[in-house]
Amino acid sequence: MHMKLAIYTDAISQDFETAVILALEWGIDCFELKRVHHKRVPDLTQTEVGIVKSVLRAKEVTLCSLAPGLFKTRLEANSISQEQSKLEQSLNLAEDLEVQKIIIFGFEKDQERTPDQAVSQIIDVLGVAADRARARGCKLYVENERGQWTEDPKVLARVMSAVNSPSLMINWDPGNLIGASTVDPYPDGYELIREWVGHLHVKDLFMDAEGRAQNIMMGQGQVDWVGQFEALIGDGFDEYAVIEPHFGCRIGSSRSHIIETKRLLRQAYRNAGSRLKG
Repeated sequence: MHMKLAIYTDAISQDFETAVILALEWGIDCFELKRVHHKRVPDLTQTEVGIVKSVLRAKEVTLCSLAPGLFKTRLEANSISQEQSKLEQSLNLAEDLEVQKIIIFGFEKDQERTPDQAVSQIIDVLGVAADRARARGCKLYVENERGQWTEDPKVLARVMSAVNSPSLMINWDPGNLIGASTVDPYPDGYELIREWVGHLHVKDLFMDAEGRAQNIMMGQGQVDWVGQFEALIGDGFDEYAVIEPHFGCRIGSSRSHIIETKRLLRQAYRNAGSRLKG
């Protein structure tokens, strides 16, 4: 069993076909779909969806996941209702594109409720969402996004335990913990949520002299990616690791991120192999 690499297409280009052609040259044949022509899924026209399907067939590539940005809003009744409606649209698109994974979030933090009140409400909302996804043959993956109630792995673990649904798992993004938590992404953060990790976002960050989190090339930041990859390998993780370049020239940065991610992953497999032999 091996981890599978993917990249989200608009990291490379807003034109879906261009992104796929370039990624194939770099050895990537699976993709997370977030934006096409500067529009975020699921808000695509039927023509745009048709183009995506046509390119997938012609180039013999696949989509591993959709990233519609659901539940990234405030934890308020109107926003929740709108997100539930957008979830239905996303499930429809997932069915059309034959995708089973949808990345979601855990609501913006605010000062209007206590953490316990927020967590209780999030459990209710995501429990309903997981039921809807399960009925449609999909799974939802909550990302530990900074500025969200679920940025803290401890909170994320509480939500997962309480909802307790096979259709709600975690999209683990170690880089999002840099500057957002006192917990190190690996090993401490991962240890709290490892049993629910079913999808991975890959990027690296560091804290600059002013105390701000900054994106940097894979392997040059504060995430122990070799250690994190080793732990995932040891846990039998054979799902997708989606590369997420967040800076520089789209094409150049994406290519470099793929090269460096592959290098780190090879090192992790070598290390894991050495331990198994030992």
